[in-house]
Amino acid sequence: MKCRTILALVLALIVLLALIPGAAATEDVFFVAVNDTIPLTLTGVAPYYSSGGLYVPYTVFDAAPGGVSSAYNAEEQTFVLFTRGARLVFDLAAETVQDENGKTSSVSVSYRGGILYVPLSLCASHFGLSTSMLTSAGGYTVLRFSNGNQVYEDSLFIEKAENLIAYRIAQLEQPDSSAPPVSTDRPDPPAGPTTQEPPAAEPAVCCLAITDASGMQAAADTLNAQQLRAAFFLTEREIEENRALVRALYLSGHMLGVRAEPDAADVGAALDAANEALYRVLQRKTVLALAAEADETLSGYCVFSPDMPAETVSPVPGQTQFVVLGADASAQISQLLQQGATLTLLRETTRFD
Repeated sequence: MKCRTILALVLALIVLLALIPGAAATEDVFFVAVNDTIPLTLTGVAPYYSSGGLYVPYTVFDAAPGGVSSAYNAEEQTFVLFTRGARLVFDLAAETVQDENGKTSSVSVSYRGGILYVPLSLCASHFGLSTSMLTSAGGYTVLRFSNGNQVYEDSLFIEKAENLIAYRIAQLEQPDSSAPPVSTDRPDPPAGPTTQEPPAAEPAVCCLAITDASGMQAAADTLNAQQLRAAFFLTEREIEENRALVRALYLSGHMLGVRAEPDAADVGAALDAANEALYRVLQRKTVLALAAEADETLSGYCVFSPDMPAETVSPVPGQTQFVVLGADASAQISQLLQQGATLTLLRETTRFD
């Protein structure tokens, strides 16, 4: 009888915890750090070990560790990791991976809950990244990527990150006050015949290009608060005059691109000069460029033009749009979110119809 009573109490406690708002919100919370920052918080996924080593969800590379970008195409069964000088192309169906030199090797990947998992050691080492699996004081897992530019050792880093981790956990545990209240009353059935509601329109998808350095910090703050990332395009002068901003954008996981001044006589030379300035600040260059017109002579760059389509802040449902924002980027980002747009990161592999 005593055992049954204890079992009943345990079951009651489980049910009670399930009914508390936010009680299960922090289950499987997983943080991704890059050097001395934590740009990414993932929920519902977790790394795991197998005979092939440590496997991580492909989304950890949304943090752009060491400038590594990713592109996953579930339909074509490919996953690509790349920088300007290195590349790994995973053929998920054939279970092979090919590097930038054309060398092909066998590789094992897996899916958990519909999410692609890739071998961490293979992916990180190819791009010269070291990794550490850390545990916070609250018991949360932190995957830390390092490329040699970190300031803190692992033990000191995780200690200094405790306040940020606790803040993000507290945010996750807050109930969603914007959700409508749930009624326990069963509504009366409608009188007469019913009509089928039309299907909801697909959301608009916007790839952002932010161009004016004067509004970039405010735009980054707005994006970071929503755990979103965007591409920031700077001229040579903007990079030289805003070195701290450039580093902060990079460390937060945003993509960096270059552009020419509006009155530049030689656009190609202006892009190269901006890229050299970027290298002086970050010790790395970019292939992303913004130009008034897509010019085939701008070799070595993935050029995006504001004419694909024209600059707009009016999202069109069911379409992927290229949206160029200036000094008012922060307010325009908030406007896009209020209009229900999905903001996605502009990458080298992004294409528009």
